[in-house]
Amino acid sequence: MASLEDHQVRMVRLLRDLGVQPGDPLPTEPQLALKLNMSRQSVREVLCALQALGFVEARQGARRRMRGFDPAVFGQHIGMTLPYDHDSLLEILEMRQALETQFFPAAFQTMSARRLKQLRGLTDAMRARAEEGKTFLDEDEQFHAMLYEGLENRTLSGILSGFWHFFKTASSTITTGKDLPHTAALHAVIVDAIETGDPQLAAHRLDIHFFDVRNRLAHLAEQDIKASPR
Repeated sequence: MASLEDHQVRMVRLLRDLGVQPGDPLPTEPQLALKLNMSRQSVREVLCALQALGFVEARQGARRRMRGFDPAVFGQHIGMTLPYDHDSLLEILEMRQALETQFFPAAFQTMSARRLKQLRGLTDAMRARAEEGKTFLDEDEQFHAMLYEGLENRTLSGILSGFWHFFKTASSTITTGKDLPHTAALHAVIVDAIETGDPQLAAHRLDIHFFDVRNRLAHLAEQDIKASPR
């Protein structure tokens, strides 16, 4: 028996074969049921699943429309469905580190004076907030997004946005108190290296930043284990 995922693949292929473009109305449920040899109930379940993924959008009193693949929605879906625990945080961080370090050499080549100035402004804002004892997750997200903006890779940006959606929700206590100035400084030295025109040094400092976050996550996990009742 075909699974819901199998039916989703068939539906997406059919819509593409029919030439349905983003913004176009979808065929009616009876039309889709006939073309796919499926019951209307099954068609409705598939459309609801595609709607949850952001591929299809529904409007009250109107036919469903094709939205197409939106990397940001896809990334947010990942971020919202993962469990909020230390293992998931570490896995997400490892994936972020792998993606960002892999794309960083190409991103370095696209760096402009304007973006470099914006990156410096973000690190200054981080330092100012750190001195006040305030966290700066929004500035941190903007900093990393700005690093890769020049690549104009929507899929990369969407996936990283999803990681951040998860990370910001699940890691509100990772960077607090005495860690704040240190974390802000780690971002500033990345910009220092970019300004010198040394891609290897900048990549090395980006890696150091990620390893620092991973060490703090591991330390928090150890504390939770020690604090848990036995």
